[in-house]
Amino acid sequence: MRLLVIPPRELPMYLGNERVGIVDLRDCNEYEKSHIHKAINIPYEEIECHYDELRKYRMLIFYCSRGNRSLITARCMEREGFLCGSIAGGYEAYKMEENKRKLFD
Repeated sequence: MRLLVIPPRELPMYLGNERVGIVDLRDCNEYEKSHIHKAINIPYEEIECHYDELRKYRMLIFYCSRGNRSLITARCMEREGFLCGSIAGGYEAYKMEENKRKLFD
């Protein structure tokens, strides 16, 4: 398998698919302030406890604040047999892209 690094502008094509799990690796406080619609929150330190829960998805897309932890997690999960991706630049890059989109809509 090959790990996907997903540019934030391409994320909308995955968001409507129920077989794709979007996983926010930030802590609960960050998630509660703001997150990607329909993302589930599993803090980075707890991901190994949720393997069974995550197997229901065909693909997992991880994100954290800037993309470092999500890339590490995606690589580890891929070794466990998951099809994974990581949002390039993390949530910060996603928010910037979302704000640009709103400006031009």
